[in-house]
Amino acid sequence: MKPGLAICRWTRRAVGATAVVLSLLLLVLSLIGWNRSGHVGDVLTFQYGPEGGEFPWRGIGLAHAGGDGHLYYIRQNRPLAKERWSYHAIPANIPIHQNVAGKIHGPGGYGWQHWEYRAGVMARVVDGIIVPYWLLSIVFALVPAWWLKRWRRRRREAQRERKGLCPLCGYDLRASPERCPECGATAEAQT
Repeated sequence: MKPGLAICRWTRRAVGATAVVLSLLLLVLSLIGWNRSGHVGDVLTFQYGPEGGEFPWRGIGLAHAGGDGHLYYIRQNRPLAKERWSYHAIPANIPIHQNVAGKIHGPGGYGWQHWEYRAGVMARVVDGIIVPYWLLSIVFALVPAWWLKRWRRRRREAQRERKGLCPLCGYDLRASPERCPECGATAEAQT
């Protein structure tokens, strides 16, 4: 094997393993958030500023309730709270997509949200995305499921090869090791 191919294969495996671990971590976090959102509604915001412009105070936050998650970005002309980090509870029985202001661009009340608020000296712009936790869980489960399927296939092929069977179809190759009489795979194609 050429040295470049070994490095490329190692890099692919490292990237794939990292993607699987990250996806599993996000899956666990989404399942925990989904469970918690059914009991307690949370809003956590981090603010920073002041910066220049019409909206010098900025903030990024996460809210969830009723099985929905909401990631949002706020621009405001006044501080959002006294502290950089702020937390408050909201009712858990009302899903986020039924409890936010502004228009939500997407099917079923999920998708991109944009909201502008101006009253007297107060001005605020909120952009966010609202997603149901069940959808996040499915998306984050895809990579580990794909990896598990590939791992099981490679394991099955290796077991067949050790037993002298065709790795593709499982036919006994002791009588004809150069070509499988069942599927027609050659010895070069099987390795």
